[in-house]
Amino acid sequence: MKKSVFALLNCGILLCVSCASLPAQNAAPSLPEAVENVRVFEWKGKYPTGAELLKLERENVAQNAEFLAKLRQTLAEESLYQMAAPRVFTSRETIEKGELSPLEKQDWETRTKTRETARLLRRESNVRLADGDAVGAMQSRIDAFRLAQLMAFQGHFVSSLVANAVEAIAWSEIEPILSKLDGAQALEAFRAIETVRKSEPTWAQIMENEKQSSLLQLDVYHPNRETFLQYLEPKDRPKFAQISKEQIAQNYVRLFDAISAQGEKPYAQWQPIRLENLDPFTEISVETMSAKGTFFLRARTQNHTALTQAALLQRAKNAGAISDEEFQKLLPLDPFGTGKLRIKSEKIYSVGPDGKDDGATAIAPKRFDFDAASGRFVRIKNPRVVVTMDSKGDILAP
Repeated sequence: MKKSVFALLNCGILLCVSCASLPAQNAAPSLPEAVENVRVFEWKGKYPTGAELLKLERENVAQNAEFLAKLRQTLAEESLYQMAAPRVFTSRETIEKGELSPLEKQDWETRTKTRETARLLRRESNVRLADGDAVGAMQSRIDAFRLAQLMAFQGHFVSSLVANAVEAIAWSEIEPILSKLDGAQALEAFRAIETVRKSEPTWAQIMENEKQSSLLQLDVYHPNRETFLQYLEPKDRPKFAQISKEQIAQNYVRLFDAISAQGEKPYAQWQPIRLENLDPFTEISVETMSAKGTFFLRARTQNHTALTQAALLQRAKNAGAISDEEFQKLLPLDPFGTGKLRIKSEKIYSVGPDGKDDGATAIAPKRFDFDAASGRFVRIKNPRVVVTMDSKGDILAP
């Protein structure tokens, strides 16, 4: 019975993808509605560990039982898995007052609560695993991955960053679950993840939505450009004040089209975007959305998913659920490289952010960290691998 859970999920998402244009007969709550009433995890004193932590996690999951049931209705709603329409987030009045608009406040609250919901699903996963239900534990992680996908469909750059964070939560500390799955269960989990991954919005779709929203916003921003001049360097203010809305719109189109093209290339081929004659307002967007760090975070998150899938495939292969040929065919691409994930001595790995194949030599764990209170570096009790843009070495599958 347990083995069929992932298969049912797989079929459900396939239905979601193929029937997304059909109207929902019993509309589930939208994402903002679904995450609104999550009950946060609370503790007193030092952060709990061991049996005390599991006890508190179990209580928190029980408190959110009704919430989780409604959340899963939302995750199963086909009509929600499509790109949100471009929107104007603010107004002249709120800009002049220096305040957030109601829509901006709602979006920030939704993003915060979506991250907390992902942590709740991970706590549910911990409880299920402790109760001997490895399939259910994996199901909770896949649900967190679907939550990340739903956040990405909100259609904006910041939403995609939050989706990256939620996806990372979904696969963190996944090894104990993988070790409890048999070959058939591992293969079904791989297929369920793959179905979600294939239906994710592309970077080009997200940037197109961001572009259209930004163009709509110009009707609000441009008449209030005096408000924005104060945020610019004095030398840039005269230049910006003379630029028409049409010129800014043209620059936006150039910028977003360039960022979209950049994002479709492998991380290893990243190059800075250099556009001539941009206005200062558009240049601010260049610094954030086209920064190498933005694409690094995206590649690192995709790498979490790819390596989790690879570990599931390897477990399925070793148990005889798939052949060596099928394993090679299904092995995911390396988000940091230019081909598939590598294999050496039964170790599956990514080449990491430096793009260099180190023969499955893992990135060294972080053993020291800066302590702001003492002003010096201190030894970390439990060293762990922290992947940064400057990391040297490979990233091994769990």
